[in-house]
Amino acid sequence: MTTPSAPSTPGDTARPPVGETWTYENGRARLKAYRSGTGPEIVMFASAGREASDFNELASRLSASGYSVTLFEAPAINGV
Repeated sequence: MTTPSAPSTPGDTARPPVGETWTYENGRARLKAYRSGTGPEIVMFASAGREASDFNELASRLSASGYSVTLFEAPAINGV
């Protein structure tokens, strides 16, 4: 069994988040999120220094159970 390697440079993603990428920009403000599923909306925010992909397993299960899931990327993570 191999262990996934850590990101090699700042801004690299440890693993891609699940869902379609959604980006909102207005001047200097920028939000990045990943959306998947359909149904009642569940929104998740990673804590400081964590990536949206930390929710991949939970988001996949919720989407498969009939929910729409949005994972927001924290500021300054993965180039956001």
